[in-house]
Amino acid sequence: MLDSIYPALVSGLLTMGLGLALLRSGWKNSERRGRARVASGWSALLVSLYLLSSALGTLIGLTIATLAFGLYGYGLVALNAERRPLRNTYRRIATQDASPQAFGNGWGRGSAAFFLAMIATIAMGAAAAGLPIGLPVNRVTIGALVLPILWAGLIIWVLSEARLRRPVLGLCAIIGASGLLISVEMLA
Repeated sequence: MLDSIYPALVSGLLTMGLGLALLRSGWKNSERRGRARVASGWSALLVSLYLLSSALGTLIGLTIATLAFGLYGYGLVALNAERRPLRNTYRRIATQDASPQAFGNGWGRGSAAFFLAMIATIAMGAAAAGLPIGLPVNRVTIGALVLPILWAGLIIWVLSEARLRRPVLGLCAIIGASGLLISVEMLA
């Protein structure tokens, strides 16, 4: 059995690496060649998804593809990271604000990101699982695969904003809309 899936597995993983490399080089160039590389990269990623899912089955193939996508992406980021010499940080350390407010702001931001994003993600997952699209088993499986990625995206959104007002209001709107969708689903 391993002999039959090995060529498709290796070619799928190599095609995914090639696709991500093409995407990276295409996004660096804004010329016409860059657009062609981006299109080629996305095409290679789709081909690799097809190869992996046809060789290993849909569930295992997509799981391996997601894992490989993350590892390849991390590798590309690590290879292309800018390395700068260390600077003298004594002046920066001496002027750093050591007040309790500065310490509390970081904890408040992290707590808001963690808990509000978690609640919003669970609410969206429950609302999506209750939609009458597809089989219930498929909805739960898709929700289980998408929820961690969605949670990470919401946490990044909260932590990347300079002010907490917009992401907190956005997360509260997501929670409210999901709750409304769940209550409509329960009434129907």
